[in-house]
Amino acid sequence: MKLIKTLALSLILSTVVITATASNKLTTITKAVTTPDKTICIKNPSAADADKFFSTITTLNFEIYKPGSVEFVNSVVETLRKNPTIASVTIGKVTGDYHAITIVLKSANSKEFFVGNFKRAGLFNIKINNNDAVSLDKI
Repeated sequence: MKLIKTLALSLILSTVVITATASNKLTTITKAVTTPDKTICIKNPSAADADKFFSTITTLNFEIYKPGSVEFVNSVVETLRKNPTIASVTIGKVTGDYHAITIVLKSANSKEFFVGNFKRAGLFNIKINNNDAVSLDKI
């Protein structure tokens, strides 16, 4: 009888400990942020300050995330080439969902110059480094 009481008491204490441990675990909620299709992705440490970055560069390497089709990429390139301030636009490698493009300018321009040209080309979102994608108007 003493053995049964000891086992019952051990079972009760074990249940209390397991329940207390399970209820004290912290729940982590993560926010899944997806990058919209046709987003400009710039990976450059000096791009953290967008105003300074865009006003000082004459060569911009960027990628378009999920542009949809090769025809869309070609139309972006053709639209950018029409600007007389842009010396050249080159299509780079395709890496998964990312299509690389390089723009070479004749002289440095402002952030607004880039925003206007990207919008004319049909690109409306931008993701700089590890930040979330935002509208071009918000950079």
